[in-house]
Amino acid sequence: VPQRVKKSNFELNPFHSFTNKELELLRYLAKGATHKEIAESMQLSVRTIDAHRNNIALKMNKLPTIKIVYEAFLWGILNEEDII
Repeated sequence: VPQRVKKSNFELNPFHSFTNKELELLRYLAKGATHKEIAESMQLSVRTIDAHRNNIALKMNKLPTIKIVYEAFLWGILNEEDII
C-alpha cells in the first residue's frame, strides 16, 4: 500500500496551484471519463476541457494521466472512491 504524504508539506505539493476546475477535471479523469463526457458533466465545451487538461499536463511536467492520478492519490487529493 503506497504511503500518503502528510499535508504539512504544502510547499512541496504539486497540486497546490491547481484551480477548482482542474481538480474537478482530475476526478473525472481518474474515473476514466472521456473529454466529451467530462464536458457534458461540467457544462463546458470540449475545447475548454482540453485547455484545462493541457494546464494540468504543464503543471505536472507532462506526466501521463495515470501517474498524475497516482500522485494525486498519494498527496490526498483523490480518495479511493475518486478512482475507477
